[in-house]
Amino acid sequence: MPDLVLIKWADAHDGGIHGWTDLDTYEDDGECIITTVGLMIPADEPGGKKDHVSVWQTIAGRDAIHPFHIPVGMVRTMTVICVVDVD
Repeated sequence: MPDLVLIKWADAHDGGIHGWTDLDTYEDDGECIITTVGLMIPADEPGGKKDHVSVWQTIAGRDAIHPFHIPVGMVRTMTVICVVDVD
């Protein structure tokens, strides 16, 4: 049974800059933290991905749709909301 999880993770981002930027005046605005909720499949199970936290939008038996694979190193927090019985 998958867990319904809430994940906060750092996404790659452009810092809101468009076009050429003077590197001497560039200021780091920190991480861009994203919040994702989904049904987590362990990396070693079908539907999971090595070195990633894999969440799916919808699971029906052994079928699923809309995967999202977040690199483990980008995950900042993960909270289990509940365990879901998909059978």
